[in-house]
This record gives sequence, C-alpha cells and structure tokens, in this order.
Amino acid sequence: MGKKLMLLKGMARQKGVFMAQVNEKPTLSPFYGAILYEVFDGKGVKLLHQMKRGEMGYLVVSTLTLLRYWMGDVVVCLENSKRFRVLGRDTLPNRFRVGINRWVRQL
Repeated sequence: MGKKLMLLKGMARQKGVFMAQVNEKPTLSPFYGAILYEVFDGKGVKLLHQMKRGEMGYLVVSTLTLLRYWMGDVVVCLENSKRFRVLGRDTLPNRFRVGINRWVRQL
C-alpha cells in the first residue's frame, strides 16, 4: 500500500557522531576512523573492538579534540567486536547491571 519507513538509530553528542545503525538490525556500529573507543568494565579498560559477546561496560572515546572522554553510556557487545547496543546512561540501575554481568561472567 504505502512505502515502508525504516527507523534508524545513532549515537551522537554535542562533540560529534560516534555510532550509527547500518542495517535493519536495531544495533549500532561504531565509526572506527578517527575515534578510539575504550570500555571500562569496572576492573579495567579494554578497546571496544576487543569485546566479546555479552560483555558490557562504560564507553570512553578519544578523538583529536577529546582525550579519554567519559561518554556516560553503558554498552553491551552483541556480536564479537562488530555490533553493540547502548543500554543507557550511567545510572544506578545500569551500574547494578554491569556489576551483575561481571559477576556472572566470572562464574
């Protein structure tokens, strides 16, 4: 009947655009070109592309003008180093979620 409407998601802040939805799946793919992504999981820092499926942590980005900028977002890896979902801002429920995830992964 009508045309289909495709809703796209993205992750942008006042400092720039960092991730975008690249296909019909509701996940985000980072722009690795001029941005260094790191994730703090409560016990250390690792690069975003080193994350494995199910790992989550707090996003930290570095660009030419932002050095180790704490985004305040919790990200979870859905597919090894390729697809991610932003669960929301750094709030008490999300801190609890990251802590539980870290505890379960240690079992």
